[in-house]
Amino acid sequence: MKRFLLPIAAAVIGTAAHAQAVEAGQEDSLRMYRLQEIEVTATRADAATPVAYTDIARDEIARNSFGSDIPSVLALTPSMVATNETGIGIGATSVRLRGTDATRLNVTINGVSMNNPDSHSMYWYDTPDLISSVGTVQVQRGAGISTNGTGAFGGAVNMTTEALPTDFNGSASLSYGSYNTNKQAVQVSSGLMGGHWAVDARLTHIGSDGYIDRGATDLKSYMFQGAYYNGNTMLKLVSFGGKAKTYLTYNGVTKEDMKRYGRRYHDSGQYVTSDGPFVLADGTHVDYYDDQTDNYLQIPRRSTHTGTVITSSTRTTHGLRATPTCRATSNRPT
Repeated sequence: MKRFLLPIAAAVIGTAAHAQAVEAGQEDSLRMYRLQEIEVTATRADAATPVAYTDIARDEIARNSFGSDIPSVLALTPSMVATNETGIGIGATSVRLRGTDATRLNVTINGVSMNNPDSHSMYWYDTPDLISSVGTVQVQRGAGISTNGTGAFGGAVNMTTEALPTDFNGSASLSYGSYNTNKQAVQVSSGLMGGHWAVDARLTHIGSDGYIDRGATDLKSYMFQGAYYNGNTMLKLVSFGGKAKTYLTYNGVTKEDMKRYGRRYHDSGQYVTSDGPFVLADGTHVDYYDDQTDNYLQIPRRSTHTGTVITSSTRTTHGLRATPTCRATSNRPT
């Protein structure tokens, strides 16, 4: 009888211990952050990797997330240079790494390629205020680590989304600065619901008149994250996108024009007319075409359980034809 009872007692004790361990694991919020790190390190360089790299922590990113685009943060790392058409770091922004343009830089978020499929470049104004949802960034200089998308010949920018909080919280922020630059954002997180589910959402609007004349920018974006946790398993859905309207300011000006009309002058959309309502410093009457703008719509979606990202984007330049693009990229595990 004792021989029969001992295995039963051992089985009961083992089952109880396992149940307590599972319950403790569900209550321990640190488990969620460990799961997030598993996804982070898939394409990250470390001390043993023969690649020059710089890690940007969430605290440093948060200090710069008041309307500026991600290139403004990337420019804080060695050998990275960011340029902006409006002169204030918002809107049409691009980067170069060690002299290499954006078509040779592999840009990923959670391991999914963000580069445009035809030009291989990364258009940062397609994803306004993505910086508010980025957890960490690693910039790899030189031939870096790339799993898919554009080859990392010049380098790589590897981003991860911020880990979902375990407690219910929400926030609203208002920012205002020079040249009528403003930002409004609303964010809410459900926290861990029922020990398994978590949801986070954010809406943002960014606007500015720009330093350059008629360099106005109007950006709207959303970010949604939903996750299911069960022991050592995580299923996460991330969806983000944006709508951008930027006035055309990419025409260069000569040194003589800058002396004559000022540093903020540019002639995009400008034409000379005898009865023009605008008068330049030398007395020339000019006017400007209406809606001389670029318009962008970017709605990428990612589901981790399928490992597939589908990205659709539409760019319209007034006066020119619309150019829609669509891509589907497999995000195979490494």
